[in-house]
Amino acid sequence: MKLTLAVTGTLLLSVAILFLNLGHWLSAPANEPAKADLIVTLGGGSGERDQMAVDLYKAGYAKNILLTGLGGTVDSGQSFYQSSSSLFLIKQGVPAEALLFDGLSVNTHQEALNLAILLTAHHWHSALVVSDPPHLRRINFCLQPVFKKAGLS
Repeated sequence: MKLTLAVTGTLLLSVAILFLNLGHWLSAPANEPAKADLIVTLGGGSGERDQMAVDLYKAGYAKNILLTGLGGTVDSGQSFYQSSSSLFLIKQGVPAEALLFDGLSVNTHQEALNLAILLTAHHWHSALVVSDPPHLRRINFCLQPVFKKAGLS
């Protein structure tokens, strides 16, 4: 009986430690940025993603920025869409013609599929994705297979 309680207690403690550290595992470190055909700012966040996109754009990492997570029926990359993100980017000096939009995707997997279609349609080969550390592993899990299949990076 005492052994069973000790094993159960140890197991519960181990599960609790794993649960508490899960966020650290999910928070993959960001890679160093590399020049790409497109900067992709995933929807959500508190504006830090938009600022990072501006910084990357101004540093010359890409000539266009795709904004996702707009929630609507924005046709990918076809026309200007007024959102707080797009208005912020323009106010920071990014020209409106450098902005593309994806309001069709409702999850990361759809963003990966629609991004691959957009890149292929423009004959682009690479994207620099901006998000927050807790989302990076999930983004990698969704993007890697889609991009590998399409020959993208």
